[in-house]
Amino acid sequence: MTLPTLQPVTYRRDRLGECWHMVPPGERGPRGRTLCGEPRQGTPLSETYAETEPTPPDCLCLRCREVALAP
Repeated sequence: MTLPTLQPVTYRRDRLGECWHMVPPGERGPRGRTLCGEPRQGTPLSETYAETEPTPPDCLCLRCREVALAP
């Protein structure tokens, strides 16, 4: 049995600062699209990045989590 290889993910706040989105590695790095398809917004809040998964009370985008867990 082999374990799936997890790619490093960066987290980026949405433009309103409500939730964090997961940004997979890509040619544009953390400046690419999120797993749920949201583009970079270019606002001060949406330029907030994290290397580790945010913990409560911060929320993680539900659509990003669904895509990350999909087979």
